[in-house]
Amino acid sequence: MDESLSPQALLDQITAYSTDTIMLLDREAKVLFISRTIPGMTPAEVVGKELYAFLSPTEGAHVREHLQRAAATRQPVHYTTTYVDANGVPSIWESRVGPTLRDGVVTGFVLVASNVTERHAAAAERDRLFELSLDLLCVARPDGHFSRVNPAFASALGYSMDELTRRPFLDFVHPDDVERTRAGVAAMLERGEPMVGFENRYLHQDGSARTIEWSGAVDPTSGNLFAIGRDVTETRALEQQLRQAQKMDAVGHLAGGIAHDFNNLLQAILGNVHFARTSASNPMTLDFLADIESAAERAAELTKKLLAFSRQQPIAFVSLDLNALVRELLILLRRVIPSSVELALIAGNQLEEVAGDRSQIEQVVMNLCLNARDALPQGGRITLTTENVHLGEVGGPGVLAPGRYVRLSVTDDGDGIPEEIRGRIFDPFFTTKAQGRGVGMGLATAYGIVKKHGGALEVESEEGQGATLRVYLPVATAPLPGVGSDEGAVVGADHPPAQVILVAEDEDLVRGFVVRTLERSGYKVLVAKDGREAIKLCQAHDTIALAILDVVMPVLSGPDAAVELARLRPGLPVLFSSGYSDPAQFSASLPAGAAVLKKPYRVEDLLRSVRAALGDATPSAE
Repeated sequence: MDESLSPQALLDQITAYSTDTIMLLDREAKVLFISRTIPGMTPAEVVGKELYAFLSPTEGAHVREHLQRAAATRQPVHYTTTYVDANGVPSIWESRVGPTLRDGVVTGFVLVASNVTERHAAAAERDRLFELSLDLLCVARPDGHFSRVNPAFASALGYSMDELTRRPFLDFVHPDDVERTRAGVAAMLERGEPMVGFENRYLHQDGSARTIEWSGAVDPTSGNLFAIGRDVTETRALEQQLRQAQKMDAVGHLAGGIAHDFNNLLQAILGNVHFARTSASNPMTLDFLADIESAAERAAELTKKLLAFSRQQPIAFVSLDLNALVRELLILLRRVIPSSVELALIAGNQLEEVAGDRSQIEQVVMNLCLNARDALPQGGRITLTTENVHLGEVGGPGVLAPGRYVRLSVTDDGDGIPEEIRGRIFDPFFTTKAQGRGVGMGLATAYGIVKKHGGALEVESEEGQGATLRVYLPVATAPLPGVGSDEGAVVGADHPPAQVILVAEDEDLVRGFVVRTLERSGYKVLVAKDGREAIKLCQAHDTIALAILDVVMPVLSGPDAAVELARLRPGLPVLFSSGYSDPAQFSASLPAGAAVLKKPYRVEDLLRSVRAALGDATPSAE
């Protein structure tokens, strides 16, 4: 420091390089010195005047109060004032004031003022962003309390902001997530690294859980945790529904494939049992065969359920009045549901009709009601409710498209479904019943049927509070035939003898059964193991009256073979057979109105279909 400089010169150098405004005031706040002024005003215009002259009465009184306190306490004070210039433009100033003393008497004040207008504006913008953000914003202190939360945070959890900041934030975390949250925060504080994508559940004031996805960072100076959260509860629920739908679709494909192969085996079993029974005379042998046939038929029923679950059973769409359908079923249900269980229907007014297969929708209602019955071993109440609903743009359960639906709810007042198994109740073969009391296909079948109808099936349950299963079915938007429409019957005379039928079937046992059945009924049969062999036989024989083609075959499928047969022999009748039972799977290849025989079928079913394809439905003697 240059000791030759006078005190005034030193003061001039200090004030010249300071960005703050430095003033010396006398005891009455008259300005004795000012280092700099705002634009448009000179120091000469300020010096000699009281500081209050440049302030509004309110701001002047505010400054006077602080100067008096500094004089009384002889300690520095801080305050903020707003100054409005001649053009009406406000600016915000932070001032630090200390008294000057001579012989222990206050003679004036030293005032250092900083223009903080921009800083306040930035802080106001941050506060506004904090208040208006739709994300959940919070600041947590190292002691585990929120020091600040935004309105979106409070709204998401149903608490006031004051309630959230009074208690440790772990008090609001779901009990099952507390330790994981504690460990995650501790690790972040220890490493000082940002946290991204951390999820936990917070408890809403109403007791429900909200899933929050967090990103956060620690302030190395204060140790405070700054975090941004997003409520992803609905998103995760939709993702779970999508995963469930994908899982069920995969299981459905597997079930359909198993059912297809199983149907081929059942076809051979039932067919050969038929032939054995016609040739056997020993009563004991006939009893054995009857048991085999009964077991095979029960297996066929199980296969039908698998196909229904896998959505490979064909649907005969008609317009259905769900109220009328449920009322009719209640008559039957009261015979199979014990008297200790009350059945009630709350029918919706002016219920719209749905498009569906009557028998399959009946099966859905029956399965849901029987499931509810099983939840009431000591008796109770089952309530069926129907109503019209409109799903908006967000869609509905099962990621349904927006639109009009009819909702059927089946509610029981039983013990409810435990959370740990709630996500599995629609899985095939899943059951909580004792061994031998069910195979676990009731709800799985209902799920498959509803999905095939373009609807959704959801469950809502709490332990001890019963369960509600809700079915959503699309409203019928196009004219459909009503229930009971008659497609008509085929009539005619017995088939001419020795008609030639081409049979293409890759399964040896099924092929043998079909050939024996047709030959015993007087037909001549040409046999092929796949579609390509069928085409070769058609090229070599011009007397073929009918082709029976399995839909799924190696080398060349039935639908593809049918195209070539139609080119070789225009007008040749074709009868398809399949264990999948769904012509819609092959609609791109099958001719319109193609006849499909579903496996497993009986001898009489095969012969009836053959005669119908040949234009003759009169049964033949066998």
